[in-house]
Amino acid sequence: MAKANFEETQFSGNPAGAKAIAIIFVIGILCHGIIFVWRKSWYFLWFIIGLILEIVGYIQISNGTIQSVCIIIAPLFLAATFYMSMNKVLKAYGTQDLNPIKAFSVIFVIGDFVSLGLQIAGIVIQFVVNLQTGRIMVIISFVIQILLFISFFTTTIIVHKRMNYEKIENYPDTNRYWRGYFYTMYVVSIMFMIRNLFRLVEYAEGFGYIFFHVIFTLVFDGIPMLVVTMALLICHPSFYSIKRSIFHKQRDKQSELLSKQLKQDRETKIKARYTSGTDRVTRNVFNSDHESV
Repeated sequence: MAKANFEETQFSGNPAGAKAIAIIFVIGILCHGIIFVWRKSWYFLWFIIGLILEIVGYIQISNGTIQSVCIIIAPLFLAATFYMSMNKVLKAYGTQDLNPIKAFSVIFVIGDFVSLGLQIAGIVIQFVVNLQTGRIMVIISFVIQILLFISFFTTTIIVHKRMNYEKIENYPDTNRYWRGYFYTMYVVSIMFMIRNLFRLVEYAEGFGYIFFHVIFTLVFDGIPMLVVTMALLICHPSFYSIKRSIFHKQRDKQSELLSKQLKQDRETKIKARYTSGTDRVTRNVFNSDHESV
């Protein structure tokens, strides 16, 4: 069946478009590499790996390959970093408790790599063992990704609203507002959703019209991932991660002093209540003794 489709369907490539996207990804990885070292954002290593895979994949397509496995799995590495960034930003502002999902990053990253395993296994089975079984596994992996992004998008909205409600301050020594991070997350989430829905439709169709026309991959996979790359370059999560500067140390000291003061006030009130209660008991005993006399 697969061989018949490959032989009977005419492949429609777009080498110029693939090369253009590969070049933009190269620019993106150079810029991200600089920030990676400058800001010491080591968790962005997965993002760098994803960009390398994107570059390799689009170079393959520009040389006449119908599809590239590198392009299929690359967004999973980009997404892993995307998930981890939320926890980093919340920690920077001390607002982890506003996240409704505990172990947020762990849950989403595990789901991401489960999807990666299914995709790799599905692609191998698809071309080596059984076409239908492999295709179903890949489809399931894309469904998992879509569910993860719906959950992430919902969680982002909840945390954003809670931070607005709490009126979290923008720290003086950061060059970005935290609200900008959330707007970036919305854009990036939508781009991932567009890409995953496209791949889901493509694999559901099988080796059909979409598979053999590269223009669809360029428009619905390449461009969304370029938007993700540039959005996280302009609004890099590390820009929102605050260092423990003198300001923060002073702020922590003030918070500690305030906490101690509140504790002392509570203890004073408790002592006052206890003293007044003791005095009342003493007066009652004195009055009863006086009456008996």
